[in-house]
Amino acid sequence: MGRCAASRERLAAAAACLYLAALYLGTGWLRTVQTGLRDLLGAAYGPALTGLVAAALGAGLWAARGRLAALGARRAPLLAAVGAGYAAALALLAIPEERIHLLQFGLLALLLTAALRRRPRRHLEALILGLAAGAGDEVAQWLHPARVGDLGDVALNFLGSVLAQAALWTLDRPPRPAPPP
Repeated sequence: MGRCAASRERLAAAAACLYLAALYLGTGWLRTVQTGLRDLLGAAYGPALTGLVAAALGAGLWAARGRLAALGARRAPLLAAVGAGYAAALALLAIPEERIHLLQFGLLALLLTAALRRRPRRHLEALILGLAAGAGDEVAQWLHPARVGDLGDVALNFLGSVLAQAALWTLDRPPRPAPPP
């Protein structure tokens, strides 16, 4: 668990920092890309973004398939509740771009949790860092002349972090042994 684990954590921390920098630096031109995609795809734009988020969630479940088998009867309902949270968010978010927040900050939550892997409160710490990063993302938009920050987007960023952390926590915790008969 020594040097190899520490280097994986440093790599995850570097990836989280680079990813966050890309989010912040993309503030100016990402809206242009989104507008171009909306014009290109027309009515298919919203379903395409929803499909992208759903595909990312499916890829995450596939990557965690070994852990899913070991969840046990007590943890499976928790993961199902997280899935229901994602489904509800996807259904209730009327503006397609809002759905991307779930993916952006879910990925950041994964990277932050991996960077804090050996810390006992890694999920709480990663959640706090995710909230700070989500607020920082909106501050960066307030500072950009062509963008406007939005407290609703801060909430969506936090929702993406919370749902991802709930899934990661559920998959991370070993199942409790069955009580003795």
